[in-house]
Amino acid sequence: MSRMKNSTRALEQNLRNLLGPIRLKWQLIFLSSTLAYAASAYHALRVRPEILWPPSLLHNLDTVSLVIVVFLALLIFHIKRRYFSTLFIRHQAAELLASRSAAQETELLRQVFTVLQAQLLRVWILAALIIAVGIVFYWATHWSRNLHIYFAVGGLSLLLNYPQKSLFADLPWLIKQEWQDAQQNEQDTD
Repeated sequence: MSRMKNSTRALEQNLRNLLGPIRLKWQLIFLSSTLAYAASAYHALRVRPEILWPPSLLHNLDTVSLVIVVFLALLIFHIKRRYFSTLFIRHQAAELLASRSAAQETELLRQVFTVLQAQLLRVWILAALIIAVGIVFYWATHWSRNLHIYFAVGGLSLLLNYPQKSLFADLPWLIKQEWQDAQQNEQDTD
């Protein structure tokens, strides 16, 4: 039992080490999005430019930008639901174990985490694109309402998807379970 606890602790420590670089990526994406928004918001508050388009065309552009943002938000929900479920993580670990690409638990954890990291990076980029839609809409029309709304939506998505330890809290346990199941199956076949 003590060996299992030590193994789980080693996996948790390995997970903490993997979280450092991914947090830096999140910070860079969040900072660049926030600075671009801040520059545009400063321009809107300081200059107060006139709206560039007639109301009918402005309404059409507003609708197009809303459709784009809703599509991006739904894509974020889809990625989160598909790739950050216990079922997907267990399936991914079992697939890696079946292909024998993971020689030990820490290697399996690293490989599964790499897959999750790529999906999380996609979520962050989509959230940054939501903010970018608001910024582009503002600079194309000088109408600042969507700038603030889309920053709130994209910024909230970035904040909710911060790579905190609790997001990956079950990962060492799931890896341990799959590893033990694979070892048991291997013993049963022998």
